[in-house]
Amino acid sequence: MVALAVLLASASRSDAVGVAEGLAAKLSALKSVSFQYTREISYASDGFRHTLPASMYVEFDSKCRPTGARFRGSSSHFVSAFDGARYWLRPDSGPLVEETPPKSLSSVSILKNSVVNLAAFLRFVIRDHPSAISLDGKTLLIAVPKVEFDAAKVHVAVGYDPVYRISIDPAHGLPTQIVQSLANKGDTITTKFTAWNLAPSTPSSADWLPG
Repeated sequence: MVALAVLLASASRSDAVGVAEGLAAKLSALKSVSFQYTREISYASDGFRHTLPASMYVEFDSKCRPTGARFRGSSSHFVSAFDGARYWLRPDSGPLVEETPPKSLSSVSILKNSVVNLAAFLRFVIRDHPSAISLDGKTLLIAVPKVEFDAAKVHVAVGYDPVYRISIDPAHGLPTQIVQSLANKGDTITTKFTAWNLAPSTPSSADWLPG
């Protein structure tokens, strides 16, 4: 496979599937990673805006269901973790939320359009919808009819045609931003990834407990 950085440097429309394959391969090779996560919701249709930042640690493990990964996220407003068996969320105000085992993690905000299931989603699109993949300059575009992805499922049926714009840093081959266009024109969810660390310190045993 041609190096992802080379494809991005001289990207043409015909390279789109190759770029998607390179990104999927890069993500699939990760064992553990930490990064700064920022999710920005902008709903022009009703004037709603919200920003959610978090410091994230993700450890990939196919035995962890339903996500295929353990994760821990924290900010000034909450701490949340899934250790492969138990999910919990401790907000800065309100009671502890805990579920063992979790039935679904689809509603966990810090996993929206995350790297947890992006590789599996890309492989699904490459296999079943290669014509839905294109390039806009150095940005990967994916327009799969009526399909989304979340932390627990490779594809989720929806009633509209979402478009994903995935920006990739050629230096490390990982995404820096995913912009999802929603049903109403102008409504977007933007997920940003910064401060990637491909050899992070493993959280302590106590960090996986709600305390």
